Amino acid sequence: MMIRLATRHDAPRLAELLKHWDRHEFEYARYANGRGPNGPGTHVAERDGTIVGWLTGSHTNENANAMEDYADLTNSRCSVLLAMYVDVAHQDSGVGTDLVEVFLEESAAEGNTMAYVHPDANADLERLRRFYERLGFTLRRPANRRISMAHWPMARDSAG
Repeated sequence: MMIRLATRHDAPRLAELLKHWDRHEFEYARYANGRGPNGPGTHVAERDGTIVGWLTGSHTNENANAMEDYADLTNSRCSVLLAMYVDVAHQDSGVGTDLVEVFLEESAAEGNTMAYVHPDANADLERLRRFYERLGFTLRRPANRRISMAHWPMARDSAG
């Protein structure tokens, strides 16, 4: 399997991956029309020349202190994993793990103190929790307890 940065030419295949998930009509239409995520923080996984998964995120967030465990880290930078999709036929084959590991390597190279993910409330949250725990993420609480979160965030220190 090869992990590489996404390009705008990948958008139609990314749209195909989105067909399997409900509530992503807007993204599907955008990618099907050739507009999609690309650049730093966005990677695709290819097997035998076919894109079987992709991940998009950002390494430029300055809100690491938004998590209670990091409240003392003012002006710290963190990465946020925004979305990840793996072709249904390739789930549980290491694609997601490889994508997240490349993203975490980028995060550390950027000098960020942590990376976090706030999974889609429409997903199988228990399955995702177990997946991210295997990668060293732990459940976190927002520093501002007035923030209402319908589901949990998870974070991982840059050191793992």
